[in-house]
This record gives sequence, C-alpha cells and structure tokens, in this order.
Amino acid sequence: MDNQGPIPFPLISSGPLWNHVNGRVISILYGLTRTTVKVMSEDEVIFTVRCPSEKFEQVNVRIGQHVTAQVNAHDVLF
Repeated sequence: MDNQGPIPFPLISSGPLWNHVNGRVISILYGLTRTTVKVMSEDEVIFTVRCPSEKFEQVNVRIGQHVTAQVNAHDVLF
C-alpha cells in the first residue's frame, strides 16, 4: 500500500463546487442591475442571495415561499 500523505486542503475537483441554501424567502429587493433575496434557513440564519435582475425576471419567487438556491462556491462571500 502506497502512503502518499495527507490530502491537500481545499480539495480541488475537476468541476465547479456548489452550495445549496434552503429556506423561506423573507424579502425581495428589486434593483436596476441586480435583485437581492433574503432567505431564512430552518436554523434562523439569514442568507443574502444576489443575482442580475434580468435573470431573476425568469424566476417566479414570492415572499414566504420555500426555496433552494444553488450558488457557485467561488461566488460566496463571508
């Protein structure tokens, strides 16, 4: 058995990494260039998701609706 040592962190994959945010929409702010949606998880953590307004027009989301947002890991800010 070949011992190659520890796996480097972060683990790099060949494809994009995605984060999923599950929760209830608590607010939507429509702007000229981007739309901001605030989502509250079951743990009562509030996540802010922003996307270009022209892309958001294609999605029918309402306040109070349960959603799952898929966000590219490279676009996440802490």
